[in-house]
Amino acid sequence: MPGIEAPSTEELRRRATEALAAVPAAGAGAGAGEGGSGGDAETVRSAVASALWTVADLARRLGVDPEAALRTEARAFAERVREVERRQAE
Repeated sequence: MPGIEAPSTEELRRRATEALAAVPAAGAGAGAGEGGSGGDAETVRSAVASALWTVADLARRLGVDPEAALRTEARAFAERVREVERRQAE
């Protein structure tokens, strides 16, 4: 796209690291998932969305379809959960 300079892979890695580091800071005191008030839920949502967007951009730069990668990992995770459940049922 004219006028838009794509960041380098290293720059995307740096941005992803920064975006991920911002998630716990944004979630501090929000009580998300801990029965708290979640008063800062929009800040947490925004920080997570930014991190996801940046990591997806990095994945695309590395030639990985981020949606396909996530689906594959979700299937593998579900299989690990089923295996644990099978073992517990024995």
